[in-house]
Amino acid sequence: MDEGDPVNEVKLVRGGQPFFEELIHLIEQAREYLQLMFYIFDEDDTGNLVLDALSAAARRGVTVYLIVDGYGSKPFSEKRQEALRQAGIRFRSFAPIKGIRVSSIGRRMHTKAVVCDHKMAMVCGMNIADRYRGDASRPAWLDYAVKVTGPACQRLHSLYELFWDRSFLNPRRIRNKEKIIEEIMRKGDHANWLVNDRLRGFNLISKSYFLAVHKAKREIIILNSYFWPGINFIQELRAAGERGVKIRLVLPAISDNIIFRNATRYFYKVLFQIRNTEIFEWKQSVLHGKVALADDNWSTVGSYNLNMLSAFRSVELNAVITDRTFIQHMREELLSVMKECEKIEPDEFIKRTGYLGMLLNMISYYILHVGLLILLFFSRKD
Repeated sequence: MDEGDPVNEVKLVRGGQPFFEELIHLIEQAREYLQLMFYIFDEDDTGNLVLDALSAAARRGVTVYLIVDGYGSKPFSEKRQEALRQAGIRFRSFAPIKGIRVSSIGRRMHTKAVVCDHKMAMVCGMNIADRYRGDASRPAWLDYAVKVTGPACQRLHSLYELFWDRSFLNPRRIRNKEKIIEEIMRKGDHANWLVNDRLRGFNLISKSYFLAVHKAKREIIILNSYFWPGINFIQELRAAGERGVKIRLVLPAISDNIIFRNATRYFYKVLFQIRNTEIFEWKQSVLHGKVALADDNWSTVGSYNLNMLSAFRSVELNAVITDRTFIQHMREELLSVMKECEKIEPDEFIKRTGYLGMLLNMISYYILHVGLLILLFFSRKD
């Protein structure tokens, strides 16, 4: 992929109502085509709002493509699918549950993105559902998107076509992955689209995270919803802390997956031992974002969680932004989030959790660990 085209504009968009306003506005601007792919697309008020906008676009002659995950969007009814086709929306489901092979269990299309006329695009962690939008009675889940305007969107358009054709990417075309990421990190004012699909030998997002932490000199900030990294990433964080890099982790106090939340807290005893590391827990709502930055030369927004499921099973899509103005804005946003968080002090956390809490955290960790081993075992038979 050609990574040399300049980006006209990159913008960080917070989840909730601001994101959905941007999404509807983007759909309304489309004149030629729209390409959307989302892990979850619920049949609720928010889903209907977006589908109404897509149907209106189709009626004015826009070619609309929609891919949803067969598990994440499994409530997508046959009636709704027929309504989409009647509206002129081209629809596909990734790995539908009906007829799924055992070896494909756990391998989901976790991507969240929209492309408009190959000129505008958004990549995010949000799905299409009421809980991501929020209302007067409940706050939206904390999440982020990046909106890109300019030539870089043509590359995402081409990438979407591979998803639509079910060809995804040929890993044999991707050589010297570390060199690709290093080249990206040297450039400014660029947006780059990276994919993880480890079962096809494609792990550019994982490589990007590793190299960003490995090369960081001053600062690393990670906000992640399902933080359960492997030992190699922990070792990279430890090495960064040893060389004086300030590491701040923003993690969930409230989660839609209590097992993941507890497994993350089981990791705290390891994170507490990494020098120059601070942990913050967000308590205002469910934390669902997946964003990070390193120094002033690397940032990422997308669907990729720092856990073994994203690394080894799911198909993930992230934007990597190296524009310094964007990174500074993201840094200010994350610092403002941290001010609303509880900073986790090791002694207080251990005392508050107690022996029973630590036991529950350990059990959650090993449930996830064993579950992943089972998924990897079946994937070898694919």
